[in-house]
Amino acid sequence: MRAPRRRRRPRGSRIPAMPLAEGKAIVGVCWYRQEQYERFLASADDRNALEDTWADWQVTAERVLRQYRARGLNIRKVEIDLDDLLAYCRAEGRPNDGAARSSYVAHLLERGQDER
Repeated sequence: MRAPRRRRRPRGSRIPAMPLAEGKAIVGVCWYRQEQYERFLASADDRNALEDTWADWQVTAERVLRQYRARGLNIRKVEIDLDDLLAYCRAEGRPNDGAARSSYVAHLLERGQDER
């Protein structure tokens, strides 16, 4: 008998919203680089909640993006450089987990460093 597949909470469920001057919000989503994904997994404190491959993560992330856009949210993919993320976590004294990544995306959006 196969063990039930664990349900993974999509990272998109912790998407930070940044208010705009005109009252609309930009919602940031971590966008991981394919070539860094294995290193990212190895560094993540919440590894057991993450997709095993970049391809699996991308499918989930794209689905979450479609769902949020269908709700009328202004979604921005924020490309994450793993070394910069880890430096941010060290500087903030935080583990590399969903909450820290969400905070990092908000930090990048505040600085106008969203990529897409």
